[in-house]
Amino acid sequence: MSAEMSTRNTKNEILEAYNELLNKLKAQKPVDRQAEKEKTEKKQIVETAAQNSADSIVRSLADLKLAISKSLDNVEDQLIGEFKKLNNTRQAIE
Repeated sequence: MSAEMSTRNTKNEILEAYNELLNKLKAQKPVDRQAEKEKTEKKQIVETAAQNSADSIVRSLADLKLAISKSLDNVEDQLIGEFKKLNNTRQAIE
């Protein structure tokens, strides 16, 4: 679009200017969408980080420790059961 548009332009000049602007707009949209997507992702990350207070982090760690302890207790019970089976088998063999 090298010249100003006016009412005196020919139909071909107007169509050429229109197509040129349309191509510029199409080229600009993907960049805008990508930038908007990145901005939204950054905003979500910041919101998530803001929600993580020291108390919630400590609470989450305590919950994890409790879950690990329960799992270890479960494994311990299973090992004790298997050990008893082994002892019973050994006694039966002797």
